[in-house]
Amino acid sequence: MALKKGQLKRIYNTANLHPLLAHQISHQLRTRALQELVLLHKRLETLHRQRRLKSSPNILRKLTAEEWAGLHASSFSSEPQPSPSQQPLAIIECPQVPASEPVPDDQLASLPIQVDYPPADTGLPPFELIRSSPSHSSEETLPLYHGPRIFRLPAEQTRLRLALDRIVELSQFPLSRNPSNVRPEAQDESSDAYLLQSPGDGVDIDPVPFAISLWRLRLWEGGDWRAAVAQDSNTSAEQ
Repeated sequence: MALKKGQLKRIYNTANLHPLLAHQISHQLRTRALQELVLLHKRLETLHRQRRLKSSPNILRKLTAEEWAGLHASSFSSEPQPSPSQQPLAIIECPQVPASEPVPDDQLASLPIQVDYPPADTGLPPFELIRSSPSHSSEETLPLYHGPRIFRLPAEQTRLRLALDRIVELSQFPLSRNPSNVRPEAQDESSDAYLLQSPGDGVDIDPVPFAISLWRLRLWEGGDWRAAVAQDSNTSAEQ
């Protein structure tokens, strides 16, 4: 049963919230997002090892440079188009951290809390809602997460990038003997943004928990989807 205002003091009159509670919650939400990525990778590894994948699940891929450039028009159109059973869930921007140190697999979701965590830049929104296609209504939106503005420590950004890249390798090339053997020209055409989408038919893997963990971060950081949609509607009306 939820406690009403003041009830906590009546139950325990010396109760106080510790001053680092907000930092602790933020840290736990970021850690949860990394943990969901680790679980996704483990699930893909299991499906690959047991030879239960008949086709690529394609739940995560890098956007091409052309697709990423098109996002500046506040709309997104996937090319190539996913199968009818697949739906885009989120876009995550995560540039490579210069001179980043290697991180062991068992430490990807392990990071001690930092008391003096860098504050968010008020001039740069960490989240955006974009139209999933120029022809769609403003209600059909896709969340865009700017990784460096959410995971503001280089160590966090490094872990996020590594976790995303590991899933991309298994998600797009699950049947290859060498998943990391990607054409150089394909790497040159890619951007630092990742598209998360639902899997194809018959693939027993669920990326939605990771999408939810990012959405929780958005809500905790003060993002209001209603305000974003209203702003997008006003912009469309003005145009």
